[in-house]
Amino acid sequence: MNNQKIYTGVNWRGCEFGHMTIIPHGKRCYCGRYGCLDAYCSSNILSDFTGGDLKKFFTELELEHNRGLMNVFDDYMDHLAIAVNSLRMCYDCNVVLGGHVGAYMSDYINIFRKKAISLNPFEQDGSFIRVCHYRTEASAVGAAIYYINEFLQAF
Repeated sequence: MNNQKIYTGVNWRGCEFGHMTIIPHGKRCYCGRYGCLDAYCSSNILSDFTGGDLKKFFTELELEHNRGLMNVFDDYMDHLAIAVNSLRMCYDCNVVLGGHVGAYMSDYINIFRKKAISLNPFEQDGSFIRVCHYRTEASAVGAAIYYINEFLQAF
């Protein structure tokens, strides 16, 4: 949102962070390019290790018995930290971790903040990184806030 309007950009792809290149010449993305954030940080990267079940991935991760899952999640957070640091440098604002994985990040937020802040040359506190409050359809709720506020202002 910018000035209470959804920012769409010139070509209707404003804020499409999933296709920022985080690893030049990296993994192939479904868009056909290489190194996109989505190639490293989609929820499928994690859920593919538990038969497509993201909840199961985090349940098994909490048990801390599966070193392989722990390594996968650590790599995932490393890549996500690159994106979060880039967003912080570009926008100098709070960053909210949302989406399917964001719903599970509360237990790992301090670890993640340390990873992200280690990439930031200006700050030593990662409190600007937050976890979404809405576990599902957060973007729809966010987009609706403007219209809800407009409705309430009418009374």
